[in-house]
Amino acid sequence: MIKGSDSVKIPFMIGSGYLLLLVIIELLSILHLNNGLFVYTLDDPYIHLSLAQHIMRGHYGINTIEYSAPSSTILWPFIIAPFSAFIYFPFLLNVAASLATIFLFTKILNASFDIKDKRTKNILVTVLLILLIFASNQVGLIFTGMEHSLQVLVVSIIVYGLIIVYRNNKVKPWLLIAIVAAPLIRYENLAVSVAACVYLLLNGYRKKTIIIFLLIVTLVGGFSIFLISMGLNPLPTSVFIKSYFVESGGSLRSLLSNFAFTLRYRQGIILVIGLILTLIFMLKVQNPGKKKLAFICCLALVMHFMAGRYDWFNRYEIYIWTFFLLIIIFLVGSNISGFIEYKYTDLRFIGVLLFVIIASVCLSWIYITGLFDIPLASNNIYEQQYQMHRFVREYYR
Repeated sequence: MIKGSDSVKIPFMIGSGYLLLLVIIELLSILHLNNGLFVYTLDDPYIHLSLAQHIMRGHYGINTIEYSAPSSTILWPFIIAPFSAFIYFPFLLNVAASLATIFLFTKILNASFDIKDKRTKNILVTVLLILLIFASNQVGLIFTGMEHSLQVLVVSIIVYGLIIVYRNNKVKPWLLIAIVAAPLIRYENLAVSVAACVYLLLNGYRKKTIIIFLLIVTLVGGFSIFLISMGLNPLPTSVFIKSYFVESGGSLRSLLSNFAFTLRYRQGIILVIGLILTLIFMLKVQNPGKKKLAFICCLALVMHFMAGRYDWFNRYEIYIWTFFLLIIIFLVGSNISGFIEYKYTDLRFIGVLLFVIIASVCLSWIYITGLFDIPLASNNIYEQQYQMHRFVREYYR
């Protein structure tokens, strides 16, 4: 049973404190390089802020004379619209989303390990929590000023909700809301939402599955109709430009090309290996519930391989990577709990801890090294786009 009294306080306080410390260090570095000016690491958030400001004036686009759909997300511009004049708002919203994500990580880790000794469990959960902060690129996502922090949060909510279904055979209302909201935050989240719907269907929740699936189709399709009514394409421009699958109209050739594209990237290769290992686990595990979780994890990975992207400042694949990690941790958590002794001084526990740390650092190395690029990426935007902005506004007028 998953109970509300699960011990999450100490690991969450340490994890959130560690996150905030890293954020402060990065923020001070950015301000130092940019002569005291806060600048995001990408130019995309400024497009979103401009769109959000026009939404507040009753117009959808970044120029008042024409309609346009420059945003790769449905909800994010509307979320930030009321405070779009405040440049720090996306940053602060992302910090809040990351803290909420860390809380969900803690809950998932507590549910994954059945260790009697409280101190041993707290040490294991805390170490894994800090590793997950790096592995899910929490700090890097915050400074993009984009919707990816919220994307990882909603994916974490879905995973925790599915774990509750597995443990307690109960579907929480917030799980259904998260499944519907996920693709509205990022279109790629359809992979996770569809996988979650399949899991609910496999567990006998046919009516709920049909309702939330129809809601997803209605809301995503409704936004496409909204775009078409303004003379635009049914999907945002950035989706057409950056997705081989969408650009080709969903052709078989594009699916094969996208899989080949996956194998060009380090994280893509790791995910392919993860898919193979998860398939092996699914075939060997006897527990029907874990078999279903492994299946939907594989399903989500395959859908990402079909249409997903990578890189772009370590943010495009982060949703599926986080989904995969959280599911795998829960699936193997009981095995790890049974292997180690219930004392944090036991050699087997120390060995497991060292192995997990080394493996996590190797698998998430790209996100760890990315922390050093945050101030430089911000400075690039400051020296290029911001200086052009100054030229247009102050000199060229």
